[in-house]
Amino acid sequence: RQVAAENFATVFTWPVWFRGVGLLAILLGSPWNALSPWRAVYRGLCRLEGRQLAILGGYPSQLGAWPALAGFLLLIGIVENLTVIPRSPTLTTVVISVYAFVMLTGAVLFGPTWFERADPLGVLYRLFGHVAGVSINRTPAGNVEISVRPPWRGCSDPVSGLAIVVFVVAAVYTVSFDGFTNTRLYQTVLFGVRDAIGTGPPTSVLLYGFGLVLFVGAFALTVLAGDALGISQRLGGEIATDGGQTAWRGAARAFAPTILPIAAAYDVAHNYPYVVRSTARLLEISAQPLEIGVDSLDPFGWLSLQVFWGSQVLLIVIGHVIAVVAAHHVAVERYPSLSDARRGHLPLVVLMIGYTVLSLWIISQPVVGG
Repeated sequence: RQVAAENFATVFTWPVWFRGVGLLAILLGSPWNALSPWRAVYRGLCRLEGRQLAILGGYPSQLGAWPALAGFLLLIGIVENLTVIPRSPTLTTVVISVYAFVMLTGAVLFGPTWFERADPLGVLYRLFGHVAGVSINRTPAGNVEISVRPPWRGCSDPVSGLAIVVFVVAAVYTVSFDGFTNTRLYQTVLFGVRDAIGTGPPTSVLLYGFGLVLFVGAFALTVLAGDALGISQRLGGEIATDGGQTAWRGAARAFAPTILPIAAAYDVAHNYPYVVRSTARLLEISAQPLEIGVDSLDPFGWLSLQVFWGSQVLLIVIGHVIAVVAAHHVAVERYPSLSDARRGHLPLVVLMIGYTVLSLWIISQPVVGG
């Protein structure tokens, strides 16, 4: 049946796979290297050839993670949040087929590094894994090693480049925009802009892009202000360098991972009901061909609205606290003294409070139909 709530493709893909694996990554670290079907098929092709496939040689370093960022904005930011595709089993299947083709073609052309730099879900899950308080690794001997760490520790190391910086900000923004699209204010803004400039249905994409530019710009200005406060006395007004990069690049790379806990916390708060209910629905659908009688499952039937909303608030506040602690650790390492670190940290604290207040405001709003 071509009904979103009754078809395996739609119930599995968007909530259970895309969102559910993201929640697993936040809790336990990214499992995507083991779960990725693209990697499995690529490894099978390499075994058939008897060598590692990379027809065009190594992955072009100048591309960085920009392909993954472009894929994330298209797949999650636009297709999932702003189109009817997630409600169509046929179109969902087309999207996954195109996604598979792009991933496998890129890997055959450039080798396995393509998965690390160009797979949007792979990069997203890996970033979410920085927040996990549990680390699961395989030792050289082949054993599985489980360790526990403070959730801010994985958010204290700089990211690899500007593409990942923008990716992190886009992750914070996209989950917030997803929640915002369910509010009455968004509907008012959407139809007001549509009538004003006559753009029709693409107006939602324009609003998404406009908001993304604002979020990225706000983050860039914040780290610039932080560095101006934190290192101006040490440098006497000269242009700073950080590992061969201008100071603002180094600051952006250093502080970007510290806002990951905010993105992760709001993602859990916003999506855990969606994931859990969809998983229960998936079990019902899967049992039907086996003629196994499964009653309608309601995982949150026992949960009052007040407790549910309280859990969302608690998650967002916890994410904010972890982000502030992570940013403090980075500031202490980056700036020459504790007083400098406090000054350099201040603009980011203000930005984080803004992110958190926005998230709390969104979940406080009545949900309206799209």
